[in-house]
Amino acid sequence: MAKPGDQDTFDAVDAFVGGALFDLPDPALEAAQADADAAAEAEARFVEYQQALADAGREISGIVSELPDLGGAFNDLTMWRHHLARLRWAGLALD
Repeated sequence: MAKPGDQDTFDAVDAFVGGALFDLPDPALEAAQADADAAAEAEARFVEYQQALADAGREISGIVSELPDLGGAFNDLTMWRHHLARLRWAGLALD
């Protein structure tokens, strides 16, 4: 069991171990910190891109809302023309 007077020795050992082990350069720690910094930069760029896309989406939705409604007949006619063209291409024209 340690005596009360030995506390200085413990403090000295703790200071030595802390200085000798933890103040030395650690390549793995430095590499991990560099990776964390790079990830933080990438995340910051991603957030900027995400905000830009959100702004563009709001702008496009505003433009789309101004387009006229062409109705369901427009889509039906387009699909019919598409099927006729495929039949013609396959040599099965309905003409």
